[in-house]
Amino acid sequence: MTNKKLNIPDKLYSDKFDVSTTSNLSFFLYDEKALLFAKDPNGKVAAFHQIRFDNEKNFISKLEKDILFRASVPVHVFVHQKYLSLVPGMLFESAYASSYLSLAGENVAGKKIIHTGLENNNIHLLGAVDKIFFEFFEASKTNVVYYHGASSFLNYILSDKQNLVNQELFVKIFDSKCYIAAFNHQELILFNSFEIENKENLLQYLFGINNQLKFDRNHCKVSVFGEWDNLGINPNWGNEYFGNFKIPVPHTNLQYQNGLEVLEELPIFESSWQYLP
Repeated sequence: MTNKKLNIPDKLYSDKFDVSTTSNLSFFLYDEKALLFAKDPNGKVAAFHQIRFDNEKNFISKLEKDILFRASVPVHVFVHQKYLSLVPGMLFESAYASSYLSLAGENVAGKKIIHTGLENNNIHLLGAVDKIFFEFFEASKTNVVYYHGASSFLNYILSDKQNLVNQELFVKIFDSKCYIAAFNHQELILFNSFEIENKENLLQYLFGINNQLKFDRNHCKVSVFGEWDNLGINPNWGNEYFGNFKIPVPHTNLQYQNGLEVLEELPIFESSWQYLP
């Protein structure tokens, strides 16, 4: 069975996959799916699972039976859910994490607050995970670390920010959502998530951000990653509205065992780049 819209296989294994040699698991949690990357002792991806779910209980039931999740290894959980706040490192205190999210308009009552320090803790990316998931992870695993799901995308951009032009927008599309990051003179000045149903929705947000930041659409560079093809986005469409519109292939910080190279061709940003603490 596959996700026909994205043509993402539910399961992929390398030629010599052996679950007993799995050293750790990268677990990406979305609203209605999870992506699991099992890695060998050398850090190479050896297996991949996609698990789709309708509700929390259905998801937990599937996880309990999943061969990758059941492996007794450390798990890095990246939570791609709606809760998001960005706090400068000089202002961040972990004791006030829930307050930062509340100030951003997020209702985090009953949620487990998570935060990720990026760029040598110069920036803290805050989020939250539903209590039912958190309690399940804690009961099932002895070594779980939580990160905001946007950590990989933002880490990717920040790792190369010295090469950015004066005005840049970065977009990562996934499911019916996107992250948008804005940089001015190589400094991050905006980062947020947005609900999008079509390319017109995305265009409205990009125009709004350009106007808010007083960017010049003829010179601002716009780079789009992820599931852009699902919305009918292509370079010709983007170049109608922006003078420097790109759909780049992300460079990778992952290695794959033989037989899994196809993952690099899927419209999943994390199959090319993952935040590796």
